[in-house]
Amino acid sequence: MRHILRAVDTKRTQHCNQTSLTPASEYSAYEGGLVSNLNAFPAASSESQKAGANLLPPDEVMQRLIRAYFDNTGLLFPYIHEQEFLDTYERFRASGFRGNVRRTWLGLLNMILAMATCTSCWEDSGSETTFEESDVYYRRAQELCHTQMFRGTTLETVQYLLLTSQYLQGTHKSVHTWTIHGLAVKAAMSIGLHSRDIASKFTPLQQEIRKRTWFGCILLDRSLSLTFGRPCAIPEEYIRLDLPKILPVPMSASDEVHKMSTAFYNASITLYRIMGRIIGSLYGSNLGCDDQSSDTATMTSMIQFGQELSDWQNSLPQHLGLRSVDNMPQDTSEDVHDPLREKFRIILTLRYLNVQLLLHRPIFIRSLGTLLRESKTPYRNAGSINSMHANFDRVFVQVAENIIDIIYTILTRPDHGRHLIGAWWFTLYYAFSAALAIFGSLLISLDAEAGNAGRFESAKRYLGKTCEALLKLSDHNTLVLRCVKFVQQLLRIVSAWDSSTTKEVDLNSESLGSYLTAEGGPINFDMESDLLSTMPTWETSTLGFGDELELGHFFASDSQRWFEQTQW
Repeated sequence: MRHILRAVDTKRTQHCNQTSLTPASEYSAYEGGLVSNLNAFPAASSESQKAGANLLPPDEVMQRLIRAYFDNTGLLFPYIHEQEFLDTYERFRASGFRGNVRRTWLGLLNMILAMATCTSCWEDSGSETTFEESDVYYRRAQELCHTQMFRGTTLETVQYLLLTSQYLQGTHKSVHTWTIHGLAVKAAMSIGLHSRDIASKFTPLQQEIRKRTWFGCILLDRSLSLTFGRPCAIPEEYIRLDLPKILPVPMSASDEVHKMSTAFYNASITLYRIMGRIIGSLYGSNLGCDDQSSDTATMTSMIQFGQELSDWQNSLPQHLGLRSVDNMPQDTSEDVHDPLREKFRIILTLRYLNVQLLLHRPIFIRSLGTLLRESKTPYRNAGSINSMHANFDRVFVQVAENIIDIIYTILTRPDHGRHLIGAWWFTLYYAFSAALAIFGSLLISLDAEAGNAGRFESAKRYLGKTCEALLKLSDHNTLVLRCVKFVQQLLRIVSAWDSSTTKEVDLNSESLGSYLTAEGGPINFDMESDLLSTMPTWETSTLGFGDELELGHFFASDSQRWFEQTQW
């Protein structure tokens, strides 16, 4: 993020004698996560929280939400044994919900209800009512397990913390995500989930659930390291256990679903371990201490990791093969009638493409850095650009385009829908990251390929598709709408750079026509006098730590405030 914005700033200063600066100190940086401050809810008093901690919704509501959880999140992250949980619930239900049940189990129940409410496909995604309802369950769980979560002496406590951390990624409380994740990792290690020797003391079923919970911690650890730009809490050297196997005791789901879920989980684990090694090798483990390695060393590592990703893709079972926009299932295909399998494939594809984007970002950042170092030269000779740099940058853009194409296709086709792409906040992250990559590539293209109208048209098309797809994701979610607004502004900047923007651009979508028009007519401004001349200077402190694309930091920075204050 900060590299793109610095390059934009350089472009601006090339064409302006004076700049309009917003002091970085005027606004404090928000230390949040991927999603922050979605909706502001009135804080409940301490007494009312304690009084309501033992409240539960009607039985039919709980059963519906529990079923929704195990049909969705519970299949993507299968570290809670469904049948064992349902058996405990039935005993609790048979007692009239008055039996002696562990507080950690009640906390886990409430977090399952919260997660199911937040992600369930049978409600409109991102509505304030949904977040308010899920927040009630979260607060109850927090009150029930406030003491137990710091002790971390049982598997149930680790599962509660892990699910809580996952839930917080998609709520207005994501500032707590990293803290809760740290507690989950410490609790997991305190009971030896990482140890094969300790596992040998348990039954085969217990061993498998412990192992799955440990790998759940690893998956979340790698995901948060990426989105928060912080070091992994679990070093690669600590991952010694074999991958999960089919559970020895049947679960309520069919054997085929169970097998698919396990295969999907294992594929995700293997992919995210590669991602963790990429962060370690190419990003200095997010420590912010390494000197920049040579171009040769960086590109050698990228090629090696590219081969690892290729091997990973080739190792996938046929029913989990990756999708592309060219082989998406059609209305009459068998895959449309098997939405779970299709969901696994789509989510794996987006995760894979996001790792590819991460892999190719270092060379892209160096290309932007070259632009910054040669700021006095408006356009460099294309022949002076290293051909390997250009090839990596080209792949970087292609990956971003693939991400946008898939998300756009899924969200705009009537036979597809939100239920195929998993949690909305990851979809938002993938799309927004890709849109920034598309925009950032133009800074390099402007420098190397001046007058390349085709690049401008392509960028405008993909930025427009991003806006349309995100509005399909949710047209009332606060953060989604902020991202849409920001991408709209990027689209306007691209239009300003394109010499052909004196006329309105056709994006093949009536709903996108307004993106290039201000109140009263088409936008018609130039780089030298209008938009870029008013942009703030991009300071690292306002954008967060490292090279991460962290929306929580971004939306509290000067850049967002500039976009909000600019009159269009």
